[in-house]
Amino acid sequence: IILITLLSLTSPFWRVSNVLAQNLVPNPSFEDTLNCAQHFGLTEAAFPWFTATYKSSPDYFSANNNCGFNPFGFQLPHSGVAYMGGYAWLGKSREYYGVRLDSTLQSNIKYKAGFYVSRKEGLKHATDRIGIYFCADTAGFYGNPAMQLYFIPQVENASGNILSDTANWTLITQTFLAVGGEQFLVIGNFRDSANTTVLIVDSNAHYNGAYYYVDDVFVYRCDTCSLTSLNNPSSKTTISVSPNPMNKSTVLNFISTHEFLKTIYVIDLNGNIKEKIIIPNIEINYRVELKRKSLSQGIYFLKIESNINTYNYKLIII
Repeated sequence: IILITLLSLTSPFWRVSNVLAQNLVPNPSFEDTLNCAQHFGLTEAAFPWFTATYKSSPDYFSANNNCGFNPFGFQLPHSGVAYMGGYAWLGKSREYYGVRLDSTLQSNIKYKAGFYVSRKEGLKHATDRIGIYFCADTAGFYGNPAMQLYFIPQVENASGNILSDTANWTLITQTFLAVGGEQFLVIGNFRDSANTTVLIVDSNAHYNGAYYYVDDVFVYRCDTCSLTSLNNPSSKTTISVSPNPMNKSTVLNFISTHEFLKTIYVIDLNGNIKEKIIIPNIEINYRVELKRKSLSQGIYFLKIESNINTYNYKLIII
């Protein structure tokens, strides 16, 4: 189930069931700087954010020429004039950035948390794995330089949902139940290579890696929210692909309350489009059989476009 919501993040407060909820993240959109100068990284520029691993260097981007880096390529901040960025995947390397919350999370209380993300152009890869880990202290952060942190994030982008968009900001959000005592959050990819899907989305790019800008991070108490296991609760679209793995064929079912299916792409691991299926009619409930044809065995990706969204799924052919 793919769930979507719209949330305004232009101020540190959100209205939940007519009650104002305060964002517990200090400097959530990285506008407040301390002793900032040109080419300063995240830690120096966006106080009190910090780098969570040795010898990694998450970046600080700003339209202000006197503070941070000018954005690579072209991307406007989701709000304000600044945002941060780092590698979610570069082989075995990862970059993480964290901050201490304004208030400690309470036991058995529901919190809604998330952030906006946009892929940096000019790099070959995109991935599905980036999220937020909440913890009581910083134990275990500073292990091997720029390597994976082995934690289970409470908020995470859905597996198989490749974050390939360089033009827009994508909201990643979930509601979770706090254990109690969590004082810090860390953003990054906490999955190993076996559990991280990486796709070549720009074969003409000169550099490897899946690098993402991040803006408008939020955490707030939400007693009326439902606990979620996937992103963005609101209107519902259900997509199923079965059987998967497939041999000769598989069936894709698209059922939605608010959007209609337009195009399906079958893409190999090198980013080559092997098949393109255009849906001729406006259909919110659609069933299509995908046949193997000349495809060899291996891993492929289904890129499913509606009139509103793009969804990505892994397809295995045996």
